[in-house]
Amino acid sequence: MKSRVEWDKRWSWSFDNYLPVFETCRELNIPLIALNVDSEDLGLVEVGGFPNLPRDKLQKYIIDPAGFAQFASYPYYKTYVDYVISPSYDLHQSMGILRTTITGLQLEEDMSFSRFFSGRILWDEGMASNAYKWTKANEGG
Repeated sequence: MKSRVEWDKRWSWSFDNYLPVFETCRELNIPLIALNVDSEDLGLVEVGGFPNLPRDKLQKYIIDPAGFAQFASYPYYKTYVDYVISPSYDLHQSMGILRTTITGLQLEEDMSFSRFFSGRILWDEGMASNAYKWTKANEGG
């Protein structure tokens, strides 16, 4: 499994830390669902924002653009940004890892908050969209 999902290429976290979860899922016949966006697509957004991602790829992750835009206009969305995304950006900055995209591309300067935000929102929306699509296709789980 580790090689099939290209773990070492796509994740910086230790596979061994997740192994008990994977083994338990196998034992209990619980499906594991890949929800995240492709790291190559995320890397494009981290470098050039949403305009850098081809429209067909963007539509793959943001299946309801009108709902996505509307949700971002609500005041509580700003609260989410202030309490979740901004501190995450600050943490990444303090760790010195904003000069590297998810794909390992080295940047000349720290990734801007705008690019980090775009990547994070793509990540969040893509995971939510993929979970929704899976539940619709597999009613009852």
